[in-house]
Amino acid sequence: MKEIWEKNKIYIILAIIVITLLPLIINYTVINNGFESKAGNDGWASFFGSYLGGVIGGIGTLIAVLVTTHQTRKIQEENKSQNKKNMKIQILNEKVKDYKDISILTSNVCNYLLNFDVSSVLINKCNSSEITNKIDTLVSLIIQIEISGMALENSSSRKMLIDAINTIKNVYPLFEKIAKKTFNKNDEKVFNDSIEKSIEEFTLVQNEIYKDAEKIYEEKYSIENN
Repeated sequence: MKEIWEKNKIYIILAIIVITLLPLIINYTVINNGFESKAGNDGWASFFGSYLGGVIGGIGTLIAVLVTTHQTRKIQEENKSQNKKNMKIQILNEKVKDYKDISILTSNVCNYLLNFDVSSVLINKCNSSEITNKIDTLVSLIIQIEISGMALENSSSRKMLIDAINTIKNVYPLFEKIAKKTFNKNDEKVFNDSIEKSIEEFTLVQNEIYKDAEKIYEEKYSIENN
């Protein structure tokens, strides 16, 4: 109602003035004038009463229409605003899910690398197919991370992930040497150093992803409470 008053106060004030003064004007110019008329005062009073009733009724209807239109527009704007809010929250929820998936994959890679003891593999003399399966598992994880990592919006986090992936890819030839049983002691040191570096890099990536996810949660919380 306040908004309607602010937008239409001039017209409302004029309407009140007209409604207040019109009976006085009619009284002095029609009923109490000196002009001859075929209609008596009662007839004029009845006519103007009907006329004013129609005008006042019309004004009342107009006000009702204005109020209804205003309320409808307000509801539509609120619905539009809520829909935008819900859409933003949905997008943020999807981002959180993507970040969670990436975090799980990086954790899986770290666990895989931690549990891959090259000395144990060589001592136990695993056959080529077993080693190949281990390598395929790692490659599959890396491919999943590469695809999922495209969802990272933070350029710093994305670069760190790419660097970590490239580090582990540099170890692929050593995995192949293990499968072909051409792996030697010199390779073992390079292999272990590379694996250690990869674990450190993926751990840093995971920490960055946690930070990014926290920012998304904060943004989501802010939207939900506004």
